[in-house]
Amino acid sequence: MGRESVAWEVFEHEHYHEEPEWYWVLGIIAVSGSIASFLLGNLLFGILILLAGGTLALYSTKEPSFLTIHLSKQGVRFNKEYHPTESITSFSIDGDKLLIEKHSFWHPLVIIPIGEGVPHDEIRAVLGAKLPEKNHKEPVGHRIMEHFGF
Repeated sequence: MGRESVAWEVFEHEHYHEEPEWYWVLGIIAVSGSIASFLLGNLLFGILILLAGGTLALYSTKEPSFLTIHLSKQGVRFNKEYHPTESITSFSIDGDKLLIEKHSFWHPLVIIPIGEGVPHDEIRAVLGAKLPEKNHKEPVGHRIMEHFGF
């Protein structure tokens, strides 16, 4: 008989401390882009560029939250979010990430970081008891945002 559950704790994402120069470059790019947009007569896009730059600057200062992940044959729980196995179509492990495909139009792929020392075969044993394992890949946009520290 296989394992009934697996649990671990991990940070939501890796946090990179940005140097002050990074914020200056972000500000210069955002202001330049919005000025160019204003000069071309697109006021709304210029405002959107400024808002996006400000949001990016604020988000980069946010420390990642600590996640407690618990996998069982009944479902997947991380912090207060719970996904029963009935709402999950399949799962896969891509490097150090657990990818869960759900029956959802708006958020079909949940990406959960796997902590160090958590054996992949234990995750497969617990989830594989009720769910098929497919070959999902982490979306390119997610990898790009992670590369830049978001």
